[in-house]
Amino acid sequence: MLYVGRPFLNASKRELLADCALPVAVLLMSFFGSYVFRDVKREYPIYTASQKNAPPYCDDNFVKS
Repeated sequence: MLYVGRPFLNASKRELLADCALPVAVLLMSFFGSYVFRDVKREYPIYTASQKNAPPYCDDNFVKS
């Protein structure tokens, strides 16, 4: 019965943990996902401006704003 009435963390440590938990989890899972899926081969389509379904950034008249 040593734990009676004592919080696991004081208020400032709980607040720090709550503030940092999401960014740390996102970074960890991003690195984990990059490591796990590093062997997946990807193919990128090559578009030319003359293709019918080409995205607008392939057009010669496309101006970045």
